[in-house]
Amino acid sequence: MRPFLLLLLFLSLKVSGQVAEFEVYFPFDDDLLGETEKAKLDHEIFSIPKSRIDSIQIFGHCDSLGTDEYNLELSARRVLAVKKYLISRGFELHQLTSNYFGRSQPKYNNTDDEKRALNRRCEIVVFHQPNIPFYSDLRINDLELKPGENYILPNLHFVGNQIVPMWYSFDVLNDLLTVFKRYPNMEAEIQGHVCCVNDKPLSDERAEFVYYFLINNGVPKKNLTYKGFGNLRPFVKETRTEEELQNRRVEIKVISRDEEPAPLPQDFKPVGDIKMILRGIEFIPNKAGMYPSSRFMLKLLSESIVESRNLHHEIKVNVNGLNERLAEMRVKEVDKLMKSFGCKENQFSVTAYNPPIKKGRQPRFDLYIKLIKVL
Repeated sequence: MRPFLLLLLFLSLKVSGQVAEFEVYFPFDDDLLGETEKAKLDHEIFSIPKSRIDSIQIFGHCDSLGTDEYNLELSARRVLAVKKYLISRGFELHQLTSNYFGRSQPKYNNTDDEKRALNRRCEIVVFHQPNIPFYSDLRINDLELKPGENYILPNLHFVGNQIVPMWYSFDVLNDLLTVFKRYPNMEAEIQGHVCCVNDKPLSDERAEFVYYFLINNGVPKKNLTYKGFGNLRPFVKETRTEEELQNRRVEIKVISRDEEPAPLPQDFKPVGDIKMILRGIEFIPNKAGMYPSSRFMLKLLSESIVESRNLHHEIKVNVNGLNERLAEMRVKEVDKLMKSFGCKENQFSVTAYNPPIKKGRQPRFDLYIKLIKVL
């Protein structure tokens, strides 16, 4: 029965494209959306399957000529012109959100005539389901969770070589927590798997991360165990990258379960933040710089951050035992690297951190991270 259940999950997997960000431009003192700009909207937006688009944001702007009051009204009309066109192309009003700023937020130099014209614009941001190989339309709530069966947790994916969940997996963890709250007596084993190299410690740590996420948020410890299997239980034989991705997974083995779900506790709230270490990322001793392998690891993290939405990533630099100047330099170095990898200021921050010192010998980690849900 187990292979059949796992096969059903992967039959539902799909691929989507990147988030689109672009601009359309308007004539001087006008809200006319020309044919060239309509063609650009069509090209940029409909390169993404329409069924995968969640929402579109539209921001209206003007150049510096004219009064504040007039330009604010003109930028609003430009937003309305784009909205009307998109509705005519089949989008619903609830999919479109907008704001307008008049001349208050120039992006280009208003002293140059050619560049000033570029400020007569609407900025378009298209949000859609993420560009993830094997992204599934299946949700944890769709799983039958029969005792004795194994289930892959759909869309619970991790940053390469880390226990950090991909940005879109934050909600998946809350979905899993909700299931355990609705089945308060359910017993299960959390099982971690990796592909390629048999990195059993990483499979252990990912399973352990999910285990402690549940326990720290009210699931009885006696109901859970965890175990990592390295790459010893592949779901498919690895001959291509796509098959490697299928083998990087977390499963839940249901031991026992309540016959019927219970209502959620009245005080239940989804988790708003998650904290964890960043493994394998180290500074050169007594230096502000990192080893090349650590910069590569940080770049893998940045790829998730760049695509993220509704999530803030607070990167914490361990400054225990460092003098003030070196601590400040390391914080600045991480900030600079993240920006060089394309992360935007509203997606991340870098702060100094003094982790609590525990009894006994503990490995030192130079970086930690806190994922914070932004409402």
